[in-house]
Amino acid sequence: MSITVETHKPTICIDVDGVIADYSKGWRGEDHIGDPLPGAKEFLQKLRDAGWKIIIFTTRGNGDMERYCEKHGLVYDEINDNSSLRGRNPGKPIAAVYLDDRGICFKGNFDKSFEDIMRFRVWYEK
Repeated sequence: MSITVETHKPTICIDVDGVIADYSKGWRGEDHIGDPLPGAKEFLQKLRDAGWKIIIFTTRGNGDMERYCEKHGLVYDEINDNSSLRGRNPGKPIAAVYLDDRGICFKGNFDKSFEDIMRFRVWYEK
């Protein structure tokens, strides 16, 4: 059985810290979100222009993210939700792709995944 993602518009969930926003100094409190990384605004617009539905997927509060995106002119469709396609777990929006600085893609091999996990470093710590 496969999950069908929206056929008219592919969906992407994008993390904030370390992907959209600078996180090279680590956690600095709930009220601090780093400046957008160079190219983030253009990247989001390029996705939008290519027909993607953009979901900001973060542990930060929705109100904080709305203000942050507005302040920096970042386009998105929803925050932490995919209202047009909800799954059984409301904590994880259904999407075709998830972009995160701390993700490892499982490719069907647990031994390889274990090695990837043991060697993992976020891109800005390399």
